Amino acid sequence: MWKRTPHKIMGAFSGMFYDGPNDQRLYLAHRKRREVHRLRHAWLINVSTLEKCRAEGYTVVGVRWRDKGKGYTHLTLLEDFFGPDSFFHFGDTKQRGLPLKCFRIDPSKSEKVIAAAVKLR
Repeated sequence: MWKRTPHKIMGAFSGMFYDGPNDQRLYLAHRKRREVHRLRHAWLINVSTLEKCRAEGYTVVGVRWRDKGKGYTHLTLLEDFFGPDSFFHFGDTKQRGLPLKCFRIDPSKSEKVIAAAVKLR
């Protein structure tokens, strides 16, 4: 069974820490579809959150988002947010971004989505 711990930033819900069996650890930022960085087509996560994940041994991070009642999850390794494809973004807080194409697990690359796109053509 996975233990869930809510993550709040300045009192607002930001994501969830998941602790599973055999030291499996995962952080999922909760976002809305409109929060995708439009110029770079990327998800952003606060640097302080990423550093907390690194310090506490979380190796997988992702973004959970909803669209029209369906939930989607992008997942990748924590180190990808510090890699060459990532970038800094200075908005209200210091954040790092990772383009959607760089996530290792992307719901838009699933067989079901690809099959539906092919049928439309």
